[in-house]
Amino acid sequence: MPWGIVASWGALVLFTVVSIGLPLIGVGTFLGTQFLAAVPPWQSELADMSPIANRLIGDTIDTIAPQTMLFVDSVRAGSPAGWNPYVAGGAELGGLPNFGVYSPLSLPWWVLPGALAPAFVKLLEIALITLGMSLFLRRLGIRQETWPVASMVFAASGFMIAWTNWPQTRVAAFIPLLFWALERAAVEARLRDILPVGLAVAGMMLGGFPAIAGYALYLGAAYVVVRAVLMRSGIRAVVVSGLVSAGGVLLGLLLSAWQLVPFAVNALNVIDLSIRQQSSESHLPIEDLASALVPDINGGPTIGSWGGHPVEHLSYASAVALVLLATVALFRRGASVQRGVAIFFAIALGVSVLLVYVGGPLLGLAQELPIFSNNPVGRLRVIVGFSAAILAAIGFDRMLSPDAPGADLRRTWAGSSIGGRLALAGRLAVPAVLASGAVGIVLLALRRVPSERLGDVRHQVAAVAITAVLAAGVVVLTYFGRRAVYRVVAAVVIPIVLVIPATLVASSWWPTSASSTFYPSTSTHTYLDDNLGESRYASVGQVMLPGSSSLYRQRAVGGHAFMTPQWKDLMLAVDDRALQSPTYSTLPPDGLEEYGRSSVLDRLAVRYLVVDPGVALPGDVEVAPRSGGLRADGEGVFESALQRGPVRGLAYAIDEGVASSADGIRLVVDIVDASSGSVLTETSTWVPATSGNRSVAVMGEDIADDVEWFARLSIEGADSEYRIASSADADIAIDVVRPVDDGLRVVHTGDATILEREGAAERVHWADDAIVEEDSDARVDLLDSGRVDAGTAVLDAEPRQPIDAGSNAAIEIIETDSTDRQEFRVVVEDGDGLLVVEDSFRRPGWSATVDGEQAEMIAADHVAAAVALDEGEHRVVLSYSPPGFATGTIVTFVTLLGLATGYGAWWLRSRRRTADDSD
Repeated sequence: MPWGIVASWGALVLFTVVSIGLPLIGVGTFLGTQFLAAVPPWQSELADMSPIANRLIGDTIDTIAPQTMLFVDSVRAGSPAGWNPYVAGGAELGGLPNFGVYSPLSLPWWVLPGALAPAFVKLLEIALITLGMSLFLRRLGIRQETWPVASMVFAASGFMIAWTNWPQTRVAAFIPLLFWALERAAVEARLRDILPVGLAVAGMMLGGFPAIAGYALYLGAAYVVVRAVLMRSGIRAVVVSGLVSAGGVLLGLLLSAWQLVPFAVNALNVIDLSIRQQSSESHLPIEDLASALVPDINGGPTIGSWGGHPVEHLSYASAVALVLLATVALFRRGASVQRGVAIFFAIALGVSVLLVYVGGPLLGLAQELPIFSNNPVGRLRVIVGFSAAILAAIGFDRMLSPDAPGADLRRTWAGSSIGGRLALAGRLAVPAVLASGAVGIVLLALRRVPSERLGDVRHQVAAVAITAVLAAGVVVLTYFGRRAVYRVVAAVVIPIVLVIPATLVASSWWPTSASSTFYPSTSTHTYLDDNLGESRYASVGQVMLPGSSSLYRQRAVGGHAFMTPQWKDLMLAVDDRALQSPTYSTLPPDGLEEYGRSSVLDRLAVRYLVVDPGVALPGDVEVAPRSGGLRADGEGVFESALQRGPVRGLAYAIDEGVASSADGIRLVVDIVDASSGSVLTETSTWVPATSGNRSVAVMGEDIADDVEWFARLSIEGADSEYRIASSADADIAIDVVRPVDDGLRVVHTGDATILEREGAAERVHWADDAIVEEDSDARVDLLDSGRVDAGTAVLDAEPRQPIDAGSNAAIEIIETDSTDRQEFRVVVEDGDGLLVVEDSFRRPGWSATVDGEQAEMIAADHVAAAVALDEGEHRVVLSYSPPGFATGTIVTFVTLLGLATGYGAWWLRSRRRTADDSD
């Protein structure tokens, strides 16, 4: 086997093994769950001091993986979940492709444990990219040595690196296969070529991110036209190529209709697309282009100096790929089968770069098109990476050809016409222009690097320059020298200088976490399992990592999901900062004092607030005088002066130094009965270190007024020097937080603080009165005012049935094996009224029956639904069916049936022809 083939395929294998190898054999998990170690309540449970390699992958661990596992588990249990009741009042789940769970590349999630699945998904992505690149480049007559090189350039490009573990890369991995199929359809235009195109398109559509598929199809349409015009003769032939390609795209859409139709219905009814509108100025800064060469120059997974979210900005392609791009211009054209390909992808690369990093009128024109109009153009980096990979393969292929254009450069120049000389000069100028541009953009970006990071970035620039020089050196060898050994050297050196930086970039961005961090259950989760029931909890800040509630099967009022406008209205009524993004909601910690009496949280059945254990709790604060400090060297036990009566929390201060150790420390606070010495309540929390003021929640609200006690603080595991503030008559000065009548009660401490909201209504409750308010804003104000309790439903319109004041009902919630079905046994007495369910029902798909008969779901409480019931015993069933799912499934089934019929007819015809020929 030639050395070049060994080196190229070996480099791709090395890239794969080094970047994801250990998680493939169960050593860690290829998911950023290590991030949980920095977030309560997992922080105390894991007690992990390891630095977090990548903090930018929150979506993948707070919503994508949890919702994927929720759905897959429901299928394994025999009851596929179309509805997720655990985030933001409920959200669509299995009926949509949002999480990419139906992508063929998601197969590992279905057959492997969750901790193993992400690594095997990435392995399948790399394998599919390699298969698609190999098939596509082989059809173009490009050498095998280039196939793994192109695969590696694309797999390690900025988009594919940064978006790993999102569905986006599962869509993008199909792009090479799509272009192989389109190449067949454009050049050969046989009826059977529709099928490969259709399968590739369907695979992309089921990946859950149609925007990436849209970008690829725009590029693919242009490619088909160019290749058909250049490779086919006559308008009719070109039209046939277009029809075959379009037929394949249509087939792909029909095959995935069972997911696309529900997606379209949901997008039109739930998602506010207006907030995604783009302008000609909505592009990445030109400095981001420097990360195509130097990945950390504008930031990185640990630096954070980007002008936006780094996942949306990383543009890595590698300096070696840039050298190979220049090689395309230097060497002679490839075989006729490649006609127009290099120029097409060069133009595609140039236009994509202009759209992504320059914007202006060209971007404004593109934004008149679907997909471009409501998606950040930075995601077009996927086309930048793909085009660069194809051009790198073409350049590498030309470099390995026996030709050495430089050996005859003088003779070629002398024998050329003026036009020929201008063309030759233009080709020779391309490397100089690219090199100058690369140096210029790197120097421009260096000006924005923070001074404290400049040294590290300069070292990276130097390392990148070395790879570029080595690659350029072998290009020079093959350009001027005809000896075969030069091409062997080039075939070996190029993959090596490409794989080293690619692997380093992947390793710095791709998370590998200890298996112990894969969604462990904590005492906070256990408490909620035991006490939450049908109610909800609210995350305060990042505690509980909003969205992860899907995995733990616990209802949360916030989270990471597509929320209806009505649900957002109520969240903003609780706190106007509750929406950190259109799809992410949590309550800010500094509003804690107001949340206990929030009428909206009461109405939405929010029984618990889960708070960081170090957050100061609301209440009456008694500040202790501080007269000095007690110095400690390592572990210490400190006692406060005597206190009396109930306590909700306390605070102490380390006013000099930091109590810390390499393994972190544990803070234990005991409230000790002064007379008996018994511990009345205890709080134990692990932290990496403690200094300054620190608040501690305690469950001491039931301590009698006349009971004397003192606080004992134990700092365990510390090995540093520090000083703790003291009072005149005690080791430690503590500020005491006394409970007040604010509707809150401390019920759990330690890994996180859980506050019970004593005024929370039941999620499913009875209303014997109603107020009609047609105006949306007024309705929200009424719900937020506190003037109406849960027994009064706030309706959008006059109810058809009477509601009797004083009616009441006994409600029994019947357990079902499906999240798509809610059943209740309701015994109504003393008149008619409303059964109200406080879920996010303002979206299509839900229906109700009463005693088996269809019933109206009455719009209530701005987000919820009510069912009118008269006296007597009733069985009420609320059912969810993904809207559009049945229609889409029929379309897909008919398409499959048509394919099977067509294949059967072709097979029978082939058999008859074979029989006739044998006769």
